[in-house]
Amino acid sequence: MRAGCHCAHLTVKRMLEIPRWLEELQRGIFGVFQKLSPPGVVRVSMGLENTPADIDELIAVLSEIARQARKEASAEAKKAQPDIAKQLDEYAANVIARVYGAPAVPSQP
Repeated sequence: MRAGCHCAHLTVKRMLEIPRWLEELQRGIFGVFQKLSPPGVVRVSMGLENTPADIDELIAVLSEIARQARKEASAEAKKAQPDIAKQLDEYAANVIARVYGAPAVPSQP
């Protein structure tokens, strides 16, 4: 396994949507704190020396990473749902107020 930008810095930075200002900031930070590593991707290379057990372990690790990512994405979506529901309720109340002349519902923190 190898991590980094794999001689494709511009492509990886575009994929990760790293803006130019952040790239400049990172360059300064990594110059001072040389033990830090910049964002990038991970590449897996298989070869003749790999065994079926190596491949099984890789699959197990990738499955766990995917499972954690799905769990985190689900938690973020659940956290955002109340905000979206609240925004939709406020929007509907304000539309009703405009159309029917009823008082608008004030936003609640």
